Amino acid sequence: MEELLARIHPVTTRRAPVSTESLARFEAAWGRLPSGYRELMAELGVGTLTGWVRVYSPERIAAERDEWRARIGEYWFWSDDGDTGLDQSRALECTCFADTIGGDELIAHPDDPDSLFVLPRNHDQVMRAGAGLAEALTWLHESGRLTAPLQLWYFEPWVSWTRLDAAGTGAEHDEIVAAVEGLGIVEYRADAGEEEEEEDGPFTTLLLPSIGGLLTLHDASTLRLSCDPGADPRLLQKIQQALAGVGCTVGQPRQEPAPSYPWLGEAGG
Repeated sequence: MEELLARIHPVTTRRAPVSTESLARFEAAWGRLPSGYRELMAELGVGTLTGWVRVYSPERIAAERDEWRARIGEYWFWSDDGDTGLDQSRALECTCFADTIGGDELIAHPDDPDSLFVLPRNHDQVMRAGAGLAEALTWLHESGRLTAPLQLWYFEPWVSWTRLDAAGTGAEHDEIVAAVEGLGIVEYRADAGEEEEEEDGPFTTLLLPSIGGLLTLHDASTLRLSCDPGADPRLLQKIQQALAGVGCTVGQPRQEPAPSYPWLGEAGG
């Protein structure tokens, strides 16, 4: 997990922390956790990886376990090709540790927590994700089985944000990206692969550490800028001016509070 954590670029230094006490209580109740889970929660806390994977907090797992098992019992439609050994009866003894934005679920059995499996939303076959959380997350990001391989790993904690949006920008995708890159504040850039771009249009993510945020742009028509509430307003103004210079005007900044779910615990700032 240490090697994997080194690959992840936090969007901000803020966190939605998970306490060591919470992790200890969870492990005492559930049994040995998948390797890497404790380290990920301690280092990054609760949030979303690469806009794609959400690893659950101990509180969420405990709060939703019975409901999740009831749903799996009622709506099971996956088959096992003999490789995973995971049928419905064994799945009902599992716990869901994470999901994707697309609705795929990452699960493990308490008897063998380092064998992680995926119940994919749009496939009827159980998939083996890997041994331990680091390997499973790598599979979710890079195998290409559930989404196009993701180039840039970044982490968005579930904290409060300042958001600015634009829809139907009227500018070209490459022009918008170049305008922001021209400010010299982009640390990392990721673009959709050719296959994904042909299907859904171009998609670009820009990490902007100077404002503790990122900009996502889909096909020049949907733009979102997210940053720390305390970001320098002069930098935000420069970004808005650069975008306006290519015919793309974002809306006024709005404050979006941290998610407030019963299972989240104490959210970050």
